[in-house]
Amino acid sequence: MHARILLGSRLALVAPLIAAVMGCAAPLDPATRPRVGDRPAADAGAGSETAPGQTGTQGAFYPLEIGNRWTHRHEETVRIIPNSGDPPAVIRLVSMTQREIICEQAFDGVPYRVERIVDTSPNGNVAWFRFSRQDAFGLYERDPQLFGPSPCRGAGPPTAPATATRAEPGGAALEAALASRPASEQAAFRNALARLQARMQAVTSLSGAYLGGIGTLPVASRLRPGEILRLRYPLVRKSHWVIRRDPEFTVTAQVVGSDVLDMPAGRFSGFKIRLQYAGLRPNDLVHVWYGRAGYLQLAAHTELDATDNQGTIVGRVMVDDLEQLVDLSLVPPAHGSPLP
Repeated sequence: MHARILLGSRLALVAPLIAAVMGCAAPLDPATRPRVGDRPAADAGAGSETAPGQTGTQGAFYPLEIGNRWTHRHEETVRIIPNSGDPPAVIRLVSMTQREIICEQAFDGVPYRVERIVDTSPNGNVAWFRFSRQDAFGLYERDPQLFGPSPCRGAGPPTAPATATRAEPGGAALEAALASRPASEQAAFRNALARLQARMQAVTSLSGAYLGGIGTLPVASRLRPGEILRLRYPLVRKSHWVIRRDPEFTVTAQVVGSDVLDMPAGRFSGFKIRLQYAGLRPNDLVHVWYGRAGYLQLAAHTELDATDNQGTIVGRVMVDDLEQLVDLSLVPPAHGSPLP
């Protein structure tokens, strides 16, 4: 997530209320319809861009102010259910993700806010940079940069070695859980778990260049090469859009409704958005929540039959992911425009 975001990253994603920062965890008004002043002065047609030097943050839905920081806790739970005998112990992996907007970087004259993301788990660290911009019609992301030098002068590289890999449930915990099963079943369950993790990684990472248009959506011409459309504004119930489209892998999003979430960081209002792509099965569900505090939560359930090398189903593997906001620190928006 973020099976890991965002969007090689986890979905994607995050931000909170100034009131929550001050200790008042009051619900946010999740309205995202553009207001007066949200649209750049030159924005007269569907194909126009946010003017160079502007990131569209004033009065915008997603807080992209430099200095904003979020911390999320991610728990991945794996259940192995054999056709016969007692199921092994449940496997859980807990990791933490820290995100911070650290600077602005221009590509072809278009400015993006740079987000440094660091995942920490018992299996090691993984880190990368994400590049985001927004206007009154959406939140856009470029391909993430994994490791390497920081695009921000003096900020330093992500705190992870170039050989780091994202931590997944496995190792000693998985082997201990499977120890009582026959060797053929062990291989089947390992393979099913690997496929489930790849499925979640795909739907929440969304890395790779944007290819093709997105039908008749008016925001289509606003996408630049190499971008995905993380959010399409305004966020209203039943609205839907294509996050990423190419011949091999298309991810879509639909607003299910709005919720009030009680999380370790406080209480926040956010839009519940369902993510879908062809690799998900009927029993699979992936939801993310965004509010004016940004990315708030991810909840996902995926499952798959475990099949041995003879094609026999020996059981089932189920994986549940929950990522929640546990801490945040937001800078007041520029131009003295407070978050509503």
